[in-house]
Amino acid sequence: MLRKTIVPISLRSLRSLRSLRALLVLCAVTPPLCLAPAGAGERLAQDTARPPAAADPSAPAPPQTAPPDTFGGLPDDHQHRPGGRSPPDTALTTNDLRFLDEAVLSLQLQRVAARLARNRARDAGLKELSARTERSYTQAQAELEALAKAAGVEPVERIPEAAEAARLRTVPPDKFDGIYLQTVCIEAQAQYLTLLRDQASRGRTPGLRAYAARWRPRVLELLEAAGAVKRRLGAGEA
Repeated sequence: MLRKTIVPISLRSLRSLRSLRALLVLCAVTPPLCLAPAGAGERLAQDTARPPAAADPSAPAPPQTAPPDTFGGLPDDHQHRPGGRSPPDTALTTNDLRFLDEAVLSLQLQRVAARLARNRARDAGLKELSARTERSYTQAQAELEALAKAAGVEPVERIPEAAEAARLRTVPPDKFDGIYLQTVCIEAQAQYLTLLRDQASRGRTPGLRAYAARWRPRVLELLEAAGAVKRRLGAGEA
């Protein structure tokens, strides 16, 4: 028969056992970093204090990139990124380039629609106005393209054509005169007149400002002529 032997433990021994147990637990969970060879800390301190190696002067320099809010190092007023294309090699500002783009679209619409009206319009006065419009805007577009090319910009006509011109090709014959007169001769021409007015007052390029100032009264004259035809046709329908 076995007897239990009780060994008396003093308070100091109990504290020593607790300290030993804590030390064993600490060693069990501590990473092996504490097992690094002697002198590793001194070598690490020496490596950290060593100055960085000098750059090789024969190595190529990293490429310089423009900040995201500029394009090619030019200020934002000179940025122009239509359709993701590279900007043209020109000194024109973004507003001037935008004017060229919108003006070419307006002139293209007026010329195509006037050509359709010369063949499809029923009213003789409207036919005459469409022929006059086509002549005027053909000249206006030639002048504008000459100014653009002199500034290093090659104007490109829109493909597909403007929605107004595409609609005129399918309009019934009895409705063509009214739709052409209202949507192209009046509304679209009024928008072009506003475009010219803004360019004449806020444009940065002297040549384009002079172009806008020169063509404003001529476009206004065509717009007033279209209004007179509309009033005459409206009186005839009444």
